[in-house]
Amino acid sequence: MEPLRTHDIRAENLTLPENTRTFCVCFAGYDSEKGQDDLVYLAINTYWEDVTITLPDRHGLGAWYLSVNTYGDGNGRYFYPEDSEIRITGEFVMKPRSVAVFTGRRRYLYPTQ
Repeated sequence: MEPLRTHDIRAENLTLPENTRTFCVCFAGYDSEKGQDDLVYLAINTYWEDVTITLPDRHGLGAWYLSVNTYGDGNGRYFYPEDSEIRITGEFVMKPRSVAVFTGRRRYLYPTQ
């Protein structure tokens, strides 16, 4: 994966339209201490309504986990420690005026949303 990519609400679209209100950035690197890729997917919704985004396909090499959601979960949680992150498969609903951070992991370690 390239070190930095921008996406619109559908991960396969790598160009941002002029009127973009929601966009995502994928940061990819290699963690030599862990001996694996270090993937972070940042999603920003500046729009006043819910927006459904798709996360990049991991092609069977792991899953995406929700690490931060500035909108919260309704129970006062805005971030999730590594052992309690929520696995996200395919799509995620971004709430209005919010930011979400996802991390890519090789194994399915945590519960699915």
